Amino acid sequence: GTNIDKTVPLQVATNVSTVAAGSFFSLYLPSNCNLIGMGWPVFGQLGEDTNVSSNIPVAIASGVQAVSAEASNSLFLLNDGTLLGMGINENGQLMPDPLSEDVFTPVVVSTGVSAMSAGLGYTMFITIETYQSWLNAYFTAEELSDPGISDPDADPDGDSLTNFFEYHARLDPSDTKSRVYYTHFGGTDPVLQIGPVDSD
Repeated sequence: GTNIDKTVPLQVATNVSTVAAGSFFSLYLPSNCNLIGMGWPVFGQLGEDTNVSSNIPVAIASGVQAVSAEASNSLFLLNDGTLLGMGINENGQLMPDPLSEDVFTPVVVSTGVSAMSAGLGYTMFITIETYQSWLNAYFTAEELSDPGISDPDADPDGDSLTNFFEYHARLDPSDTKSRVYYTHFGGTDPVLQIGPVDSD
């Protein structure tokens, strides 16, 4: 490695699937899904628990599917949907308290994530609700242990809609009034609606 400025392109790596860069650091993700970074991690953006510059590539994490960075933050998404981040946290963009403390080692921002992006002072991501997490939002642990309530083919609210259908339709499996129905809005064609109804 070297600290000499370059005015012509310099090959950094091969077999790279994606890259991201901040103010004084760079990240790249080879096809082997092992995240690599280098540069000056002023706020810990390389996750090495240091703000000392590195002019040689350092391994950050394995099993990575995507990476994003902005001036003072780094985010990376693992193959299992876990989103991690490191760097400045003054606006809570990396989630942990206290907000004023910078994060020098990767912290979990969220799980079940399908896409993410780092912005200046904020983090955005899309989560995928799993069938199990959907069940957990409506039923107690005791109810979940009963296959007649928690199985995908079960119909705990007796509305003739299986849990699997209600999960994909984002309905409430414990409420008979939460279902698919047709209605009209002043026109002649019925409109498909999903949600609670006023009456049976």
